Amino acid sequence: MNIIQKAKGFLFDLDGVFYLSGQPLEGAVETLSYLRANEIPFRFLTNTTTKNRKTLKEKLDAIKLYCSEDEIISAGFAGINYLREMGSPTCRFFISDNLKLDYVEFVEDLHSPEVVVIGDYDGWTFELLNQAFRYLMDGAEIIALSTYRKDILQDLTIFFFWDRHVARAEDKVQPVPCVFFVLIFLFLKIFIPFF
Repeated sequence: MNIIQKAKGFLFDLDGVFYLSGQPLEGAVETLSYLRANEIPFRFLTNTTTKNRKTLKEKLDAIKLYCSEDEIISAGFAGINYLREMGSPTCRFFISDNLKLDYVEFVEDLHSPEVVVIGDYDGWTFELLNQAFRYLMDGAEIIALSTYRKDILQDLTIFFFWDRHVARAEDKVQPVPCVFFVLIFLFLKIFIPFF
């Protein structure tokens, strides 16, 4: 018997598997119909950290890939479950406003959060980067929802935080090696538009 015929459920990626360029791929709608008719459970997986599950569901419904929010597992939503397991600590969010709608059950503390949550975020400034760094230096944990970044600034931000977090976790009081490079990059990015 074929492995697929033995499967009791399926996990599917979305982009490039069920749709491409905002259009369902051939056979995608029929596949979902078949799975539902045969009561075979499935979940959609996506690494997006910019959209909440309601927005993702609406996007799928618009192209006739009907599903419930509970059938979508996103990197952004995984952070919610992790925060619940941590006992719902206070947070500072560096995520899109759309994704933040999924996080309304958590208290956002702009002064001394217990956790810093970072996803794909376009609002970085030197001031916010410094603020996030200070939260971590004061003992906040970090949750990085995604490793994919749209630009080098976000890559550097995660590297910067990770480096500081590891140094703190090892009880080392030391300067962060990449601080100098991050500051140079921020200067170039902010003050020299073509960089």
